[in-house]
Amino acid sequence: MPDFKKIQSITGVNSSDQKIEEFSRNHGVPEMKPQKKTKLVRMSLEMPDYVRKQLKDIAHQDDVSVKYIVLKILQDAGLHVHETDLVKDGRRER
Repeated sequence: MPDFKKIQSITGVNSSDQKIEEFSRNHGVPEMKPQKKTKLVRMSLEMPDYVRKQLKDIAHQDDVSVKYIVLKILQDAGLHVHETDLVKDGRRER
């Protein structure tokens, strides 16, 4: 049976953690911060049915969501869209 007393606490800072932090600061490595989730809102709009079908066809062909396609088109048109919000298939993120 293993001697669990020898295992260090993962919440404590050991010398290797300090060395990594020091190296990161000295070499300009950006700090890793968890990304805040963007608040999403529902928006309803009317469009010709043939446009909706094209969006769905493209989404199916590219294995992405319609939301991704719309956000990508808006980004390509010059609107600011965070890269973290460009999720190709949001169903996998839930």
